[in-house]
Amino acid sequence: MPFLLLVVMIMSATLAGAAGLPGPAVPDGLGVNIHFTGAPARDLDLLQAGGFRFIRMDFPWAGVEKEKGKYDFAPYDALTAGLEQRGMRALYILDYGNPLYEAGNSVQTEAGRQAFARFAAAAAEHFRGRGIVWELWNEPNIKPFWTPEPDVNQYMALAKVVFPAIRAADPQAICIGPGTSGLPREFLGECFRQGLLDLVDAVSVHPYRNQPPETAARDILALRALIGRYAPARADVPIISGEWGYSSVWDKYDPARQGRYLSREFLTNLSLGIPLSIWYDWHDDGPDPKESEHHFGTVTLDYQPKPAYLAMQELVRNLGGLRFVRRLQSAAEDYLLLFSDGRRHVLATWTLLGGSHETEAVPGMRLTLTETVAYLPLDPLPKAIAAQAAWSARARWQGVRLGAAPGEPLSPEIAVQVRNPFPQAAPVMVRIKPGPGLQGALQGPARFVLRPEASRTLVWRGRVSARAREDLSVAVEVEFAGIRSRQVVPLLLFNPVHLQARRTRGGALEASIDNPDGDALQAALVARAGDRTLDCRVTMGTARGRVTMGDQDLPVRVEANRLTVTLPLRARGGDKVWLALREGGRTIAADHFRAVPVPGLDVPPASCRQVEGDRPERAAFSFSRLPDSWAMAYDCPPGWALAVAPLPRPVPLTGSPREIGAWVKGDGTDVYLCLRYTDAAGRTFEPLLGRIDFSGWRYLSARLDDPTNDLVAGPPGPLRVAFPVTIDAIVLSDSNKAAAKGRLEIAGWEAVYRE
Repeated sequence: MPFLLLVVMIMSATLAGAAGLPGPAVPDGLGVNIHFTGAPARDLDLLQAGGFRFIRMDFPWAGVEKEKGKYDFAPYDALTAGLEQRGMRALYILDYGNPLYEAGNSVQTEAGRQAFARFAAAAAEHFRGRGIVWELWNEPNIKPFWTPEPDVNQYMALAKVVFPAIRAADPQAICIGPGTSGLPREFLGECFRQGLLDLVDAVSVHPYRNQPPETAARDILALRALIGRYAPARADVPIISGEWGYSSVWDKYDPARQGRYLSREFLTNLSLGIPLSIWYDWHDDGPDPKESEHHFGTVTLDYQPKPAYLAMQELVRNLGGLRFVRRLQSAAEDYLLLFSDGRRHVLATWTLLGGSHETEAVPGMRLTLTETVAYLPLDPLPKAIAAQAAWSARARWQGVRLGAAPGEPLSPEIAVQVRNPFPQAAPVMVRIKPGPGLQGALQGPARFVLRPEASRTLVWRGRVSARAREDLSVAVEVEFAGIRSRQVVPLLLFNPVHLQARRTRGGALEASIDNPDGDALQAALVARAGDRTLDCRVTMGTARGRVTMGDQDLPVRVEANRLTVTLPLRARGGDKVWLALREGGRTIAADHFRAVPVPGLDVPPASCRQVEGDRPERAAFSFSRLPDSWAMAYDCPPGWALAVAPLPRPVPLTGSPREIGAWVKGDGTDVYLCLRYTDAAGRTFEPLLGRIDFSGWRYLSARLDDPTNDLVAGPPGPLRVAFPVTIDAIVLSDSNKAAAKGRLEIAGWEAVYRE
């Protein structure tokens, strides 16, 4: 058996995860959302011809059980049969309320939960043995999909009844959930804490974004860390990308960009080990050229193929039957993904940079990369690529814990596996280079010789130091048969206690301590601003907390598991501020910053030069100067509205500030406040300062160093912001489509440097 074929087979068994989920061969795990039942030949034939092998479709309770105890599966019988005839499978979403049992669009009563469980069990038994993937709910973390308000406890109460009922009806059933909108850490973490990982075969999420698909890698890494935190023994539970797409009429989008992103979304997910990815949507849903919801489809309203459909066909035509092997060493902005079945090898390549450029990431092979995926057959497989494909490095779990000793759960542990594909013995040298905040040792010899087809696995065990930052990484270098290559294994510091500090409007120092687990905490808080220092004691538990300095209690606010304290220590603009939280002589959380006032932003804009929305001519905006702040008044009619107010003069920021913040007096009208800035590469970003769902003064801030901020102008660039940056405009968005009339005050702009 050829070596690479053996490697691919081993990897397939790993990535397939739970029994019944598709393996990693293209396009077995690639699918699309639909909005029909029955067996319409035109839709199903086009789906098959496009290369899709899965569909995702609502299986609503109220549509199936219209009389108590009677279930009408006929529309889904026809759909399932039509799919099977074309070699396709279904992911059905068990979702939504039923007026026979529940008043709203959720399940909140015990009687309703039992009735829903009977419905789910009946469906599982009816379709037993037909490879259906059963998902419990669609986006239960947001309205209107769970009403009157999303409630993780209600969702988990339902899950604990429904999943066992499905498995009792069909022990081989494939169960996934919770199908969240985005990757909400608190909602998912609470699901895991309450036992969801013991109930499902995979965790499903919807990684929507207005940024390139590759930015999802960081979010998937964080989700894997969260899974490992709550279930270290099951840290490899598969993750499903259950719904994710791009509208071809979003701002700065068009059908061509949507098509590029379909290929890159699917390829990125395959490279992340995601066994099932569902694109949203199959078919454009309406004719309105300005309504983004109408244009997520891969085909138009009259079934004409869009670039997304053609991109799917090209992906399957080039990679059909192949499996992802590895991402080859390259610049961070370049992607070279190797796919193989052990006999046929194809390289999928693209770049995040605009235009095109050449690279020689593979010695002796010059490649021209663009934003559009290109497929390069490799026959025969070059030795330099075969040597890279001969080894892999994998973290046992992506999330690690501060202070965990080597061998403890959630301590850093990386396995390096090498197998010799060549017909002669080959020398191997392994180097491990932990990044800042990490230390450890390789368990085994770093130099050895491998006979043909022999393999060896080495393990590096590490420890996280007290000065570690949240993002960690370990570089693994392997010199194999004289060819050196490198792989960076990312890790996340999963410290349950986080500390953040800022100046109050009056200049005092305010510290917020997040303790999401709610565990008892007794620690020392040390703060320093300029040449002034203070020490105090912090005591925290679930929804309670106390801070004392000597025998004096300091004023605190406690919200859920967050404690905020105002310290009797003033921080002047430009002061270097340092805070640390110490428990048992060990630093468990720290923050340091320097906040520099930005006086140029104290001048209010004169007018809104760009007003968009359903009725832009009826939206009114005005600005006024106040003694120590400025105000923005607005009056927006029903429908969405967006106002961009350029500053009188653009405001450059020196250096590389991580954040920009200001004090905002809210009015509770639920609008969104953003700003726009342009980086040194000429790209304009629009980060969110905050949602104005509050009244009174509150500090709002936005990250400036985050390349996943909305890109509103300029070409997509590398996954980093090019400093210095210039602040250009203030943006107000009313996206809830209700009328909005109110007034905001803004004061105390400052650039925050966390050096």
